[in-house]
Amino acid sequence: MITTTEALILGLLAQTPLGAFPSELINRSNGKLKRGSAYALLARMEDAKLVSSESVQPTELLALARTKYKITAAGQNARIELANYCNLPISYDFNFGV
Repeated sequence: MITTTEALILGLLAQTPLGAFPSELINRSNGKLKRGSAYALLARMEDAKLVSSESVQPTELLALARTKYKITAAGQNARIELANYCNLPISYDFNFGV
């Protein structure tokens, strides 16, 4: 079973089908995610196949290569499993006191 913080990240990613950078997830979490823990958690979630990542190459607007994350089918299933376990609607975003 995933944690509520993982559910928060998966919920934020589910709202952005094209994926999101960690900094975007941190900003959209209303202070629930911190910079250091978000990167480590995303790496563990990728190892668990809950999210996938792709490297975005530098552009004129983006000076450094960055990593963008997307929710996977396994991540979607994990969100559904947790929502069902907690008797919550699948659309629940888990953006509460993490």
